[in-house]
Amino acid sequence: MSFVQKVESGYLQFLRIVFLIFATGAIVVSGLLGAKYLMQHDAEPRLIKREISINVDGYHPPQKAVKAEPSVAPNGAPPTKDELLEQFKSAINELGREITPNFSVNEEPVINLFNSLENDPDLGRAFVEQFNGLLVGAKKRPDIIAKLKVNFDQELNDMLDYSKAEYLRQKAEIRSMNDVARADALAKQSDAMFALYASGVLFLFFVGLVLLIVLLKIERNLRAPTIFANKALA
Repeated sequence: MSFVQKVESGYLQFLRIVFLIFATGAIVVSGLLGAKYLMQHDAEPRLIKREISINVDGYHPPQKAVKAEPSVAPNGAPPTKDELLEQFKSAINELGREITPNFSVNEEPVINLFNSLENDPDLGRAFVEQFNGLLVGAKKRPDIIAKLKVNFDQELNDMLDYSKAEYLRQKAEIRSMNDVARADALAKQSDAMFALYASGVLFLFFVGLVLLIVLLKIERNLRAPTIFANKALA
């Protein structure tokens, strides 16, 4: 056997070893990456379904009661009555009657307040429902009742300000968690596509290595008769 044939034979043996190692690794890794792609390519964000909830437990009346400025109602007819508006007026009425048995709300400023809350894009009717519940709970708080006796309008405004801040805080928190969930889903989809591409590249390397060994074997087999023929002629 000539030196060239020995080198060629050794090279083929080396390629066989490399091929077996690489083929095994490529098959395992391709399978894992393919499985990852199948599991994550349609990843959906796990959106937070938690509802916003505000209650009177977290509200503490300010130490000093400030005289409220008189409300000025804009011109225009009152809006059409609905159930939520009636609950809003009733909640304020019931709270006022804890102080004065014959208390009755001035409907026009109450309706104007309801409209402003309902039309606020960050609050809306969902907030009004929560605020109604807070007003109902306020009747059981002696500290709130004491402040209402000093200045009803100011204490009502303080409760409203607290409710707005708490509602918007929880709303922003839920939005932030949902943004994180969407970003996580997009990251999983991106990882899945990368896994697919990597699996494809490994498969191409595998096929290329197989073709290289096959071509070398073919070339060696084709050259062998020529060598034997040259020896016979000699």
